Amino acid sequence: GDSVTYEIVGLPTGTYKVYTNCNSQSYLDEYYHEKQGYDSADTIHVTAGSIRSNINFTLTIGGIVKGTISGSAKGLLKNIPVYAYCLAYPSSWGYSSGFSDLSGNYRLRGLRSGWWRIRATGDTTYAFEYYNDKSSWFTADSVWVAASDSVTGKDFSLEVGGSISGHVYGEGGLPLSGVNVTAYSLPETPLGFLTKVDATSGDGSYEIGGLRTGWYKVEINYCGSMFYYNKSSLTAADSVHVTMPDNTSGINFNYPSAVGDEEDQTASGPAEFELNQNYPNPFNPSTKIEFALLHSGFVSLDLYDILGRKVRTLVSEYMSSGYKSVLWDGKNDDGKDVTSGIYFYRLTVGDFSEAKKMLLLK
Repeated sequence: GDSVTYEIVGLPTGTYKVYTNCNSQSYLDEYYHEKQGYDSADTIHVTAGSIRSNINFTLTIGGIVKGTISGSAKGLLKNIPVYAYCLAYPSSWGYSSGFSDLSGNYRLRGLRSGWWRIRATGDTTYAFEYYNDKSSWFTADSVWVAASDSVTGKDFSLEVGGSISGHVYGEGGLPLSGVNVTAYSLPETPLGFLTKVDATSGDGSYEIGGLRTGWYKVEINYCGSMFYYNKSSLTAADSVHVTMPDNTSGINFNYPSAVGDEEDQTASGPAEFELNQNYPNPFNPSTKIEFALLHSGFVSLDLYDILGRKVRTLVSEYMSSGYKSVLWDGKNDDGKDVTSGIYFYRLTVGDFSEAKKMLLLK
Protein backbone atom coordinates (compact mmCIF):
# COMPACT_ATOMS: atom_id res chain seq x y z
CA GLY A 1 0.00 0.00 0.00
CA ASP A 2 3.02 2.31 0.07
CA SER A 3 3.49 4.87 -2.70
CA VAL A 4 6.18 7.34 -3.68
CA THR A 5 6.61 9.90 -6.42
CA TYR A 6 9.53 10.21 -8.82
CA GLU A 7 10.77 12.74 -11.35
CA ILE A 8 13.48 12.35 -13.97
CA VAL A 9 14.69 15.76 -15.07
CA GLY A 10 17.00 17.18 -17.75
CA LEU A 11 16.02 14.80 -20.54
CA PRO A 12 16.71 15.98 -24.11
CA THR A 13 14.06 15.44 -26.78
CA GLY A 14 13.93 11.76 -27.64
CA THR A 15 12.35 8.36 -27.11
CA TYR A 16 12.85 6.54 -23.82
CA LYS A 17 12.07 3.34 -21.95
CA VAL A 18 11.35 3.70 -18.24
CA TYR A 19 11.84 1.02 -15.62
CA THR A 20 12.09 0.46 -11.89
CA ASN A 21 14.91 -1.42 -10.16
CA CYS A 22 13.45 -2.45 -6.82
CA ASN A 23 14.30 -6.11 -6.22
CA SER A 24 16.57 -5.08 -3.33
CA GLN A 25 13.30 -3.94 -1.69
CA SER A 26 11.51 -7.24 -2.51
CA TYR A 27 9.57 -5.85 -5.51
CA LEU A 28 9.77 -7.16 -9.05
CA ASP A 29 11.62 -4.96 -11.52
CA GLU A 30 9.28 -3.63 -14.16
CA TYR A 31 9.21 -1.53 -17.31
CA TYR A 32 6.39 0.91 -17.99
CA HIS A 33 3.04 -0.73 -18.83
CA GLU A 34 3.92 -3.82 -16.78
CA LYS A 35 6.47 -5.08 -19.30
CA GLN A 36 9.11 -7.55 -18.09
CA GLY A 37 12.01 -6.91 -20.42
CA TYR A 38 13.84 -4.15 -22.28
CA ASP A 39 13.11 -5.50 -25.74
CA SER A 40 9.34 -5.66 -25.16
CA ALA A 41 9.09 -2.41 -23.17
CA ASP A 42 6.85 0.42 -24.37
CA THR A 43 8.59 3.62 -25.46
CA ILE A 44 7.79 7.13 -24.25
CA HIS A 45 8.50 10.26 -26.30
CA VAL A 46 9.80 13.27 -24.40
CA THR A 47 10.16 16.83 -25.68
CA ALA A 48 12.79 18.97 -24.00
CA GLY A 49 11.23 21.46 -21.59
CA SER A 50 7.92 19.58 -21.36
CA ILE A 51 6.60 17.15 -18.73
CA ARG A 52 5.33 13.63 -19.35
CA SER A 53 3.20 12.83 -16.33
CA ASN A 54 1.35 9.77 -15.07
CA ILE A 55 4.05 7.32 -16.08
CA ASN A 56 3.03 5.18 -13.13
CA PHE A 57 4.00 1.77 -11.83
CA THR A 58 2.13 -0.65 -9.59
CA LEU A 59 4.79 -3.05 -8.35
CA THR A 60 4.35 -6.67 -7.30
CA ILE A 61 6.12 -8.39 -4.42
CA GLY A 62 8.59 -10.94 -5.73
CA GLY A 63 9.66 -14.30 -4.37
CA ILE A 64 12.45 -14.85 -1.83
CA VAL A 65 15.15 -17.52 -1.59
CA LYS A 66 17.02 -18.03 1.70
CA GLY A 67 19.87 -20.24 2.81
CA THR A 68 23.16 -20.50 4.69
CA ILE A 69 26.72 -20.65 3.37
CA SER A 70 29.34 -22.67 5.22
CA GLY A 71 32.85 -23.75 4.30
CA SER A 72 34.98 -26.80 4.89
CA ALA A 73 37.97 -24.81 6.18
CA LYS A 74 36.59 -22.16 8.52
CA GLY A 75 32.89 -22.69 9.14
CA LEU A 76 30.33 -20.02 8.29
CA LEU A 77 31.29 -17.40 5.75
CA LYS A 78 30.28 -13.77 5.33
CA ASN A 79 30.15 -11.40 2.35
CA ILE A 80 29.98 -14.22 -0.19
CA PRO A 81 28.15 -13.04 -3.33
CA VAL A 82 25.11 -15.14 -4.25
CA TYR A 83 23.33 -14.87 -7.61
CA ALA A 84 20.05 -16.27 -8.91
CA TYR A 85 19.26 -16.54 -12.64
CA CYS A 86 15.77 -17.15 -13.99
CA LEU A 87 15.65 -19.62 -16.87
CA ALA A 88 12.55 -18.02 -18.38
CA TYR A 89 14.10 -14.56 -18.85
CA PRO A 90 17.21 -13.17 -20.52
CA SER A 91 20.26 -12.97 -18.27
CA SER A 92 20.13 -9.17 -18.46
CA TRP A 93 16.72 -9.13 -16.76
CA GLY A 94 15.92 -12.26 -14.73
CA TYR A 95 18.50 -12.16 -11.95
CA SER A 96 18.87 -11.25 -8.30
CA SER A 97 21.96 -10.88 -6.13
CA GLY A 98 22.89 -10.63 -2.47
CA PHE A 99 25.63 -11.33 0.08
CA SER A 100 25.88 -13.63 3.07
CA ASP A 101 25.82 -11.91 6.47
CA LEU A 102 27.99 -12.42 9.58
CA SER A 103 26.20 -15.71 10.29
CA GLY A 104 26.58 -16.99 6.73
CA ASN A 105 22.90 -16.42 5.92
CA TYR A 106 21.86 -14.98 2.58
CA ARG A 107 18.57 -13.77 1.12
CA LEU A 108 17.64 -13.08 -2.49
CA ARG A 109 14.58 -10.90 -3.01
CA GLY A 110 12.35 -9.72 -5.84
CA LEU A 111 12.34 -12.98 -7.84
CA ARG A 112 9.81 -13.62 -10.58
CA SER A 113 7.77 -16.83 -10.70
CA GLY A 114 9.78 -19.48 -12.50
CA TRP A 115 12.72 -21.86 -12.32
CA TRP A 116 15.96 -20.34 -10.98
CA ARG A 117 19.57 -21.46 -10.75
CA ILE A 118 21.46 -20.20 -7.71
CA ARG A 119 25.23 -19.76 -7.44
CA ALA A 120 27.46 -18.89 -4.48
CA THR A 121 30.50 -17.25 -6.05
CA GLY A 122 33.02 -18.04 -3.31
CA ASP A 123 36.03 -15.86 -2.50
CA THR A 124 39.83 -16.02 -2.62
CA THR A 125 39.73 -19.29 -0.64
CA TYR A 126 36.50 -21.02 -1.65
CA ALA A 127 35.41 -22.06 -5.14
CA PHE A 128 32.03 -21.15 -6.61
CA GLU A 129 29.19 -23.65 -6.42
CA TYR A 130 25.70 -24.00 -7.84
CA TYR A 131 22.93 -25.13 -5.53
CA ASN A 132 22.95 -28.80 -4.50
CA ASP A 133 26.73 -29.28 -4.80
CA LYS A 134 26.87 -28.75 -8.56
CA SER A 135 29.99 -27.38 -10.22
CA SER A 136 28.60 -26.29 -13.58
CA TRP A 137 25.77 -24.23 -15.03
CA PHE A 138 25.02 -27.13 -17.38
CA THR A 139 24.46 -29.65 -14.53
CA ALA A 140 23.01 -27.26 -11.93
CA ASP A 141 19.71 -28.07 -10.22
CA SER A 142 16.92 -25.55 -10.69
CA VAL A 143 14.77 -24.17 -7.87
CA TRP A 144 11.10 -23.26 -8.35
CA VAL A 145 10.15 -19.84 -6.96
CA ALA A 146 6.68 -18.31 -6.95
CA ALA A 147 6.28 -14.53 -6.72
CA SER A 148 5.44 -13.42 -3.14
CA ASP A 149 6.48 -16.82 -1.70
CA SER A 150 9.59 -17.66 0.32
CA VAL A 151 11.82 -20.65 -0.43
CA THR A 152 14.15 -21.66 2.41
CA GLY A 153 16.92 -24.16 3.05
CA LYS A 154 18.90 -23.55 -0.13
CA ASP A 155 22.24 -24.02 1.62
CA PHE A 156 25.80 -24.18 0.34
CA SER A 157 28.85 -25.94 1.80
CA LEU A 158 31.78 -24.52 -0.17
CA GLU A 159 35.05 -26.30 -0.87
CA VAL A 160 38.54 -24.84 -0.83
CA GLY A 161 39.48 -24.07 -4.40
CA GLY A 162 42.69 -24.38 -6.32
CA SER A 163 44.81 -21.43 -7.38
CA ILE A 164 47.00 -20.03 -10.15
CA SER A 165 50.15 -18.10 -9.25
CA GLY A 166 53.10 -16.49 -10.93
CA HIS A 167 54.94 -13.21 -11.53
CA VAL A 168 54.57 -10.29 -13.91
CA TYR A 169 57.77 -8.63 -15.14
CA GLY A 170 58.41 -5.50 -17.19
CA GLU A 171 61.38 -4.24 -19.17
CA GLY A 172 64.72 -5.52 -17.91
CA GLY A 173 63.01 -8.19 -15.86
CA LEU A 174 61.80 -5.69 -13.24
CA PRO A 175 58.70 -6.79 -11.29
CA LEU A 176 55.47 -4.92 -11.97
CA SER A 177 53.16 -4.18 -9.03
CA GLY A 178 49.46 -3.31 -9.10
CA VAL A 179 48.78 -5.18 -12.38
CA ASN A 180 45.41 -6.93 -12.55
CA VAL A 181 45.58 -10.62 -13.46
CA THR A 182 42.30 -12.29 -14.46
CA ALA A 183 41.46 -15.99 -14.75
CA TYR A 184 38.57 -16.94 -17.08
CA SER A 185 36.92 -20.32 -16.47
CA LEU A 186 36.31 -22.70 -19.37
CA PRO A 187 33.93 -23.51 -20.88
CA GLU A 188 32.06 -20.23 -21.11
CA THR A 189 28.57 -20.47 -19.57
CA PRO A 190 25.40 -19.07 -21.21
CA LEU A 191 25.84 -16.12 -18.83
CA GLY A 192 29.45 -15.45 -19.80
CA PHE A 193 32.76 -16.39 -18.22
CA LEU A 194 33.22 -16.91 -14.48
CA THR A 195 36.23 -14.82 -13.50
CA LYS A 196 38.46 -14.12 -10.53
CA VAL A 197 41.07 -11.37 -10.26
CA ASP A 198 44.19 -10.59 -8.23
CA ALA A 199 46.64 -7.66 -8.40
CA THR A 200 50.39 -8.16 -8.34
CA SER A 201 52.28 -7.19 -5.19
CA GLY A 202 55.57 -5.30 -4.91
CA ASP A 203 57.64 -8.25 -6.14
CA GLY A 204 55.35 -8.75 -9.14
CA SER A 205 53.74 -11.87 -7.68
CA TYR A 206 50.06 -12.78 -7.80
CA GLU A 207 47.86 -15.68 -6.73
CA ILE A 208 44.27 -16.15 -7.90
CA GLY A 209 42.54 -18.48 -5.44
CA GLY A 210 39.13 -20.05 -5.06
CA LEU A 211 39.14 -21.78 -8.46
CA ARG A 212 37.24 -24.96 -9.28
CA THR A 213 39.01 -27.90 -10.89
CA GLY A 214 39.13 -27.20 -14.61
CA TRP A 215 40.75 -25.20 -17.40
CA TYR A 216 41.36 -21.44 -17.32
CA LYS A 217 42.76 -18.71 -19.52
CA VAL A 218 44.80 -16.02 -17.80
CA GLU A 219 45.16 -12.36 -18.80
CA ILE A 220 47.11 -9.34 -17.59
CA ASN A 221 46.17 -5.78 -18.45
CA TYR A 222 49.07 -3.35 -18.31
CA CYS A 223 49.48 -0.79 -21.11
CA GLY A 224 47.55 -3.25 -23.20
CA SER A 225 46.28 -6.78 -22.82
CA MET A 226 48.30 -9.99 -22.85
CA PHE A 227 47.14 -13.58 -22.37
CA TYR A 228 49.19 -16.55 -21.29
CA TYR A 229 51.47 -17.62 -23.05
CA ASN A 230 52.34 -14.31 -24.78
CA LYS A 231 49.10 -14.37 -26.78
CA SER A 232 47.05 -11.34 -27.81
CA SER A 233 43.53 -12.77 -27.60
CA LEU A 234 41.38 -15.01 -25.45
CA THR A 235 40.79 -17.39 -28.34
CA ALA A 236 44.48 -17.97 -29.01
CA ALA A 237 45.61 -18.04 -25.36
CA ASP A 238 47.10 -21.20 -23.86
CA SER A 239 44.88 -22.87 -21.24
CA VAL A 240 45.99 -23.51 -17.66
CA HIS A 241 44.71 -26.49 -15.68
CA VAL A 242 43.79 -26.21 -11.99
CA THR A 243 43.05 -29.02 -9.52
CA MET A 244 41.34 -28.30 -6.20
CA PRO A 245 42.84 -27.49 -3.71
CA ASP A 246 46.29 -27.40 -5.35
CA ASN A 247 48.27 -24.47 -6.71
CA THR A 248 49.31 -24.23 -10.37
CA SER A 249 52.45 -22.11 -10.20
CA GLY A 250 54.84 -20.55 -12.68
CA ILE A 251 52.20 -18.82 -14.83
CA ASN A 252 54.47 -15.85 -15.52
CA PHE A 253 54.22 -12.86 -17.85
CA ASN A 254 56.97 -10.75 -19.35
CA TYR A 255 55.76 -7.35 -20.56
CA PRO A 256 56.49 -6.03 -23.11
CA SER A 257 56.96 -9.23 -25.05
CA ALA A 258 56.73 -10.31 -28.64
CA VAL A 259 53.20 -11.59 -29.08
CA GLY A 260 53.27 -15.07 -30.59
CA ASP A 261 49.73 -15.04 -31.88
CA GLU A 262 50.45 -15.02 -35.59
CA GLU A 263 47.16 -16.67 -36.39
CA ASP A 264 45.30 -13.85 -34.63
CA GLN A 265 46.94 -11.00 -36.49
CA THR A 266 47.15 -10.77 -40.26
CA ALA A 267 49.51 -8.54 -42.20
CA SER A 268 46.61 -6.72 -43.78
CA GLY A 269 44.96 -5.84 -40.45
CA PRO A 270 41.19 -5.67 -39.94
CA ALA A 271 38.95 -5.99 -42.98
CA GLU A 272 36.31 -3.67 -41.48
CA PHE A 273 35.36 -1.64 -38.44
CA GLU A 274 34.09 -3.93 -35.71
CA LEU A 275 32.85 -3.68 -32.13
CA ASN A 276 32.94 -6.98 -30.23
CA GLN A 277 30.80 -8.11 -27.31
CA ASN A 278 32.49 -7.36 -24.00
CA TYR A 279 33.74 -10.23 -21.89
CA PRO A 280 33.07 -11.38 -19.35
CA ASN A 281 29.37 -10.53 -19.59
CA PRO A 282 27.70 -10.34 -17.10
CA PHE A 283 30.71 -9.02 -15.18
CA ASN A 284 31.93 -7.85 -11.79
CA PRO A 285 34.05 -5.85 -11.17
CA SER A 286 35.61 -5.29 -14.61
CA THR A 287 35.11 -6.21 -18.25
CA LYS A 288 37.07 -5.96 -21.47
CA ILE A 289 35.87 -4.34 -24.71
CA GLU A 290 37.66 -5.17 -27.97
CA PHE A 291 37.25 -3.41 -31.32
CA ALA A 292 38.88 -3.24 -34.75
CA LEU A 293 39.75 -0.10 -36.70
CA LEU A 294 39.86 -0.38 -40.48
CA HIS A 295 41.87 2.83 -40.72
CA SER A 296 43.19 5.50 -38.38
CA GLY A 297 40.96 8.27 -37.09
CA PHE A 298 39.50 9.95 -34.04
CA VAL A 299 37.90 7.28 -31.86
CA SER A 300 35.20 7.68 -29.20
CA LEU A 301 34.11 4.84 -26.92
CA ASP A 302 31.42 5.98 -24.50
CA LEU A 303 29.33 4.19 -21.87
CA TYR A 304 25.67 4.96 -21.11
CA ASP A 305 23.20 3.76 -18.51
CA ILE A 306 19.80 2.40 -19.47
CA LEU A 307 18.32 5.92 -19.35
CA GLY A 308 20.77 7.11 -21.99
CA ARG A 309 22.91 9.16 -19.61
CA LYS A 310 26.62 9.12 -20.32
CA VAL A 311 28.47 7.28 -17.55
CA ARG A 312 32.06 7.11 -18.74
CA THR A 313 34.25 8.00 -21.71
CA LEU A 314 36.75 5.17 -22.15
CA VAL A 315 38.40 6.42 -25.36
CA SER A 316 38.54 9.89 -26.87
CA GLU A 317 41.67 10.15 -29.00
CA TYR A 318 43.21 9.68 -32.42
CA MET A 319 44.17 6.03 -32.95
CA SER A 320 45.92 4.07 -35.68
CA SER A 321 44.29 1.16 -37.49
CA GLY A 322 44.36 -2.32 -35.98
CA TYR A 323 42.93 -4.40 -33.17
CA LYS A 324 42.33 -2.54 -29.89
CA SER A 325 41.04 -3.30 -26.41
CA VAL A 326 40.11 -1.34 -23.31
CA LEU A 327 39.14 -2.37 -19.77
CA TRP A 328 36.20 -0.88 -17.87
CA ASP A 329 36.51 -1.09 -14.09
CA GLY A 330 32.84 -0.40 -13.32
CA LYS A 331 33.45 3.24 -12.38
CA ASN A 332 32.00 6.45 -13.81
CA ASP A 333 33.93 9.53 -14.97
CA ASP A 334 34.08 10.73 -11.35
CA GLY A 335 35.83 7.54 -10.25
CA LYS A 336 32.78 6.24 -8.34
CA ASP A 337 31.45 2.68 -8.61
CA VAL A 338 28.25 2.42 -10.65
CA THR A 339 25.29 0.28 -9.60
CA SER A 340 24.22 -3.09 -10.97
CA GLY A 341 22.25 -2.96 -14.17
CA ILE A 342 22.25 -2.78 -17.95
CA TYR A 343 24.76 -0.47 -19.67
CA PHE A 344 25.46 0.34 -23.31
CA TYR A 345 28.80 1.07 -24.96
CA ARG A 346 29.07 2.91 -28.28
CA LEU A 347 32.08 3.05 -30.62
CA THR A 348 32.23 5.99 -33.05
CA VAL A 349 34.90 6.46 -35.74
CA GLY A 350 34.01 8.92 -38.48
CA ASP A 351 30.80 7.68 -40.12
CA PHE A 352 30.99 4.32 -38.33
CA SER A 353 28.95 3.92 -35.13
CA GLU A 354 27.86 0.77 -33.31
CA ALA A 355 26.55 0.03 -29.81
CA LYS A 356 26.20 -3.10 -27.70
CA LYS A 357 24.61 -3.98 -24.37
CA MET A 358 26.30 -5.39 -21.25
CA LEU A 359 25.30 -6.28 -17.68
CA LEU A 360 27.04 -5.42 -14.41
CA LEU A 361 26.08 -7.75 -11.53
CA LYS A 362 27.09 -7.03 -7.95
